[in-house]
Amino acid sequence: MLSNKQRFFSSLLQKISSNFVEMIQIPLFIELPTKEIESICKHVNNLDSLRCRLIDSCNLFDRINKKQLDKFIGFQTKGSVSCLENTLKKIYSEQHDIINFINEKINLIFLMRDYYTHGKNKHIEKAFYAFGINEKTNSYKAIWIKTYNNLISIFSNFLQITKFNTDLLKQDQLTEDTQELLESMFLMNNKEKLDDEKTKKYIAYLLTEKIANDLEMSKIFNISVFELRQELLNLYPTILKIQYCDLDSTNIYIKEIWKPIIQNYYEGKRNEE
Repeated sequence: MLSNKQRFFSSLLQKISSNFVEMIQIPLFIELPTKEIESICKHVNNLDSLRCRLIDSCNLFDRINKKQLDKFIGFQTKGSVSCLENTLKKIYSEQHDIINFINEKINLIFLMRDYYTHGKNKHIEKAFYAFGINEKTNSYKAIWIKTYNNLISIFSNFLQITKFNTDLLKQDQLTEDTQELLESMFLMNNKEKLDDEKTKKYIAYLLTEKIANDLEMSKIFNISVFELRQELLNLYPTILKIQYCDLDSTNIYIKEIWKPIIQNYYEGKRNEE
């Protein structure tokens, strides 16, 4: 029986892989790397278990559909990391910042694996700094948790860049552990949008409404429907959903899965002030 973490991680990778099929007709994984998923979701309590988690974290990327992705790119790449980087750059020619972020994080996890399996690595301090690790004071468990969190950030950015469909997630099906991971992923990708002064007032309004009509909203905020839609544009499709209403207006609402996360985030911000 799958654990909650395994179920969550499996659903992430399945969705990413299916998104690749929608975009380029090639799955990211030929088969889901279930063995590696099972491993990285286990606890760490000593050096050997840390090594196993790090090895299987890297094996996740080595299980990608490299042969077919190389055909899509048009040349044979030198390893799975290079294959992923070049695939994303071909699909998203204007998203180099997020692609470089993903690529750098993956390389740092490979650095961690090499350091703990083969000994010294002159670049390991770069990984320790990026992951917030203090080898002298952190336990093996703490080192893995910090590395695991960065592994989550890699796949959360994969989801962002491959148009993650949150409609597949149901609030009442989420366990506490899964909810925490989902909240972390959501805030990592959307914090700037939530803090944007232009959109905060609209989000605050929509939090109080189960569903709202953009024509009515435009009257409340004294702007045109066109202006309102332009200002809400960066919230689609991650945070907001729309429903066609008539020729002049649409209904909009915040996805239920994100409402409690957004409410808690704003409440926390108010308490800090």
